[in-house]
Amino acid sequence: MSKNKLKFFALILFSTSISGLYGQQVIPAAGGNASGTGGETTYTLGQIAFSAYENTEYSVAEGVQQPFEISQITGIEQKGELNKLLFVYPNPTSDYLTLKVGKQAGKGLRYQLLDVRGKLLETNEIDNSETSIDVSHLATGTYFLNVSNSKNKVVFKIIKK
Repeated sequence: MSKNKLKFFALILFSTSISGLYGQQVIPAAGGNASGTGGETTYTLGQIAFSAYENTEYSVAEGVQQPFEISQITGIEQKGELNKLLFVYPNPTSDYLTLKVGKQAGKGLRYQLLDVRGKLLETNEIDNSETSIDVSHLATGTYFLNVSNSKNKVVFKIIKK
């Protein structure tokens, strides 16, 4: 076999062997960080390809920046002044959540911790002005903390990181 043929076959073998490798599929046109009085964000321009995966637990779009959301739900079954007397922090949390209750909230308060499917994970009476709730054993995700008495109910959206 001549040297040229050998080089040709080596080139063909090399080019077909790297066809199974994957790298970055797109080079975005621009991107960066933006900040203002309301907060900070990152952005990417020119993203034209991505892959999306989802199941019953999560959804993710590979190649697309993912949001991180922190919020308190204020419109679910809330009546009266109870929602102004309750504070939950830190949110997001990784180990313990503190529920602080104002003095005017009264007695007979109880909390329920639920997952996004509505499964009850924990329930307990609130006896003190500050209650510590252990969430370290929970998986990363979104949970709901319902705080209620006989007349009112407040729902907090909790992010476990």
